[in-house]
Amino acid sequence: MARIIMCGSFKGGVGKTASSWNLAYSLAEMGKRVLAVDFDSQANLTTCFGIEDPAAVPVTIGHLMMNRLEDEEMPDLSEFIQSRNSVDFISSSMMLSAVDSKLRMEMGSEKMLTGILEPLRGYLSIARNIDD
Repeated sequence: MARIIMCGSFKGGVGKTASSWNLAYSLAEMGKRVLAVDFDSQANLTTCFGIEDPAAVPVTIGHLMMNRLEDEEMPDLSEFIQSRNSVDFISSSMMLSAVDSKLRMEMGSEKMLTGILEPLRGYLSIARNIDD
């Protein structure tokens, strides 16, 4: 059974990114399948995974949320799940800031992330083309 673990705080500089990154790799080392989601428009976790230009990533969590807002079809998993050293992840970018401002006017926006992640609970780790 899949479990969701969140490291979050409104305060900056408290170690959310470092904790998330270390937890993801520790769980992967224990043989667990891990999907880390960078939910920060500054994309610090994305850069920890080696993505030097998050703005160049074609599909990020911001794009997925925008698709949900505009009732567009979700892309295939291989388009947004990347992999590094046995940890799968969904990148972030500044696109998340644009989504954040739109979310304030949407009814049910608190359920949007659940709608994106819930179908991924049983996903097969297919994005291994960038792995290791």
